[in-house]
Amino acid sequence: MLNSLPPASTKEYTLVFPLAPADAVSFLQACFEFNPHKRLTAKEALRHPFLAQFHNPATEPESSVALQISVDDNTKYTAADYRERLYQDIARRKKASVAKKTAASSGAAAGSAPEAQQGAKKSKS
Repeated sequence: MLNSLPPASTKEYTLVFPLAPADAVSFLQACFEFNPHKRLTAKEALRHPFLAQFHNPATEPESSVALQISVDDNTKYTAADYRERLYQDIARRKKASVAKKTAASSGAAAGSAPEAQQGAKKSKS
Protein backbone atom coordinates (compact mmCIF):
# COMPACT_ATOMS: atom_id res chain seq x y z
CA MET A 1 0.00 0.00 0.00
CA LEU A 2 2.83 2.43 0.78
CA ASN A 3 4.24 1.91 -2.69
CA SER A 4 1.09 3.45 -4.16
CA LEU A 5 1.61 6.74 -2.32
CA PRO A 6 3.37 9.63 -4.06
CA PRO A 7 6.73 10.73 -2.64
CA ALA A 8 6.25 13.09 0.28
CA SER A 9 7.73 16.55 0.30
CA THR A 10 9.11 17.66 3.63
CA LYS A 11 9.52 21.04 5.25
CA GLU A 12 11.57 22.11 8.20
CA TYR A 13 9.34 22.29 11.26
CA THR A 14 11.02 25.51 12.32
CA LEU A 15 9.81 27.09 9.06
CA VAL A 16 6.27 25.78 9.51
CA PHE A 17 6.17 26.77 13.20
CA PRO A 18 8.58 29.72 13.41
CA LEU A 19 7.30 30.87 16.82
CA ALA A 20 7.30 27.43 18.45
CA PRO A 21 9.80 26.75 21.25
CA ALA A 22 12.64 24.35 20.41
CA ASP A 23 11.25 21.60 22.65
CA ALA A 24 7.86 21.86 20.88
CA VAL A 25 9.54 21.45 17.50
CA SER A 26 11.54 18.50 18.83
CA PHE A 27 8.35 16.91 20.16
CA LEU A 28 6.54 17.34 16.83
CA GLN A 29 9.45 15.88 14.89
CA ALA A 30 9.57 12.86 17.18
CA CYS A 31 5.78 12.32 17.02
CA PHE A 32 5.57 12.70 13.24
CA GLU A 33 8.47 10.37 12.50
CA PHE A 34 7.30 8.16 9.61
CA ASN A 35 9.17 5.04 10.73
CA PRO A 36 7.14 3.58 13.61
CA HIS A 37 10.29 2.05 15.13
CA LYS A 38 11.85 5.52 15.40
CA ARG A 39 8.62 7.30 16.42
CA LEU A 40 7.99 8.14 20.08
CA THR A 41 5.94 5.70 22.10
CA ALA A 42 3.24 7.13 24.37
CA LYS A 43 5.50 6.49 27.36
CA GLU A 44 8.43 8.29 25.71
CA ALA A 45 6.18 11.16 24.63
CA LEU A 46 5.06 11.71 28.21
CA ARG A 47 8.71 11.98 29.26
CA HIS A 48 9.56 14.51 26.54
CA PRO A 49 10.60 17.94 27.94
CA PHE A 50 7.74 19.62 26.06
CA LEU A 51 5.22 17.63 28.15
CA ALA A 52 7.16 17.74 31.42
CA GLN A 53 4.63 20.00 33.10
CA PHE A 54 1.86 17.45 32.43
CA HIS A 55 3.81 14.29 33.25
CA ASN A 56 2.87 12.55 36.51
CA PRO A 57 3.93 8.88 36.60
CA ALA A 58 1.73 8.23 39.65
CA THR A 59 -1.43 8.92 37.63
CA GLU A 60 -0.37 7.32 34.34
CA PRO A 61 -1.17 3.61 34.33
CA GLU A 62 0.70 1.51 31.83
CA SER A 63 -0.90 -1.32 29.89
CA SER A 64 0.84 -4.67 29.93
CA VAL A 65 -0.43 -5.44 26.41
CA ALA A 66 0.15 -3.63 23.15
CA LEU A 67 -2.78 -1.88 21.53
CA GLN A 68 -3.90 -3.64 18.38
CA ILE A 69 -6.13 -1.70 16.01
CA SER A 70 -8.28 -4.17 14.10
CA VAL A 71 -8.17 -2.43 10.72
CA ASP A 72 -6.51 -4.12 7.77
CA ASP A 73 -3.42 -2.11 6.80
CA ASN A 74 -3.51 -3.45 3.26
CA THR A 75 -6.92 -1.97 2.46
CA LYS A 76 -7.40 1.71 1.74
CA TYR A 77 -10.34 3.35 3.50
CA THR A 78 -11.56 6.92 3.61
CA ALA A 79 -10.88 8.90 6.78
CA ALA A 80 -14.58 8.58 7.65
CA ASP A 81 -14.38 4.78 7.24
CA TYR A 82 -11.30 4.55 9.48
CA ARG A 83 -13.01 6.73 12.08
CA GLU A 84 -16.21 4.65 11.99
CA ARG A 85 -14.30 1.37 12.24
CA LEU A 86 -12.27 2.70 15.15
CA TYR A 87 -15.41 3.91 16.96
CA GLN A 88 -17.08 0.54 16.41
CA ASP A 89 -14.02 -1.26 17.80
CA ILE A 90 -13.92 1.01 20.85
CA ALA A 91 -17.66 0.53 21.48
CA ARG A 92 -17.31 -3.25 21.12
CA ARG A 93 -14.38 -3.38 23.55
CA LYS A 94 -16.13 -1.12 26.05
CA LYS A 95 -19.28 -3.27 25.92
CA ALA A 96 -17.19 -6.41 26.47
CA SER A 97 -15.36 -4.77 29.38
CA VAL A 98 -18.62 -3.72 31.05
CA ALA A 99 -20.06 -7.21 30.55
CA LYS A 100 -16.94 -8.76 32.08
CA LYS A 101 -17.09 -6.43 35.12
CA THR A 102 -20.82 -7.09 35.55
CA ALA A 103 -20.28 -10.85 35.39
CA ALA A 104 -17.43 -10.63 37.90
CA SER A 105 -19.47 -8.58 40.36
CA SER A 106 -22.50 -10.87 39.91
CA GLY A 107 -20.31 -13.89 40.56
CA ALA A 108 -18.88 -12.31 43.71
CA ALA A 109 -22.36 -11.45 44.99
CA ALA A 110 -23.67 -14.92 44.17
CA GLY A 111 -20.69 -16.52 45.88
CA SER A 112 -21.34 -14.69 49.13
CA ALA A 113 -25.07 -15.49 49.23
CA PRO A 114 -24.74 -19.21 50.22
CA GLU A 115 -22.31 -18.31 52.99
CA ALA A 116 -24.77 -15.79 54.38
CA GLN A 117 -27.57 -18.39 54.20
CA GLN A 118 -25.44 -20.96 56.03
CA GLY A 119 -24.66 -18.45 58.75
CA ALA A 120 -28.38 -17.73 59.16
CA LYS A 121 -29.16 -21.46 59.44
CA LYS A 122 -26.49 -21.97 62.13
CA SER A 123 -27.81 -19.12 64.22
CA LYS A 124 -31.35 -20.65 64.21
CA SER A 125 -30.13 -24.04 65.48
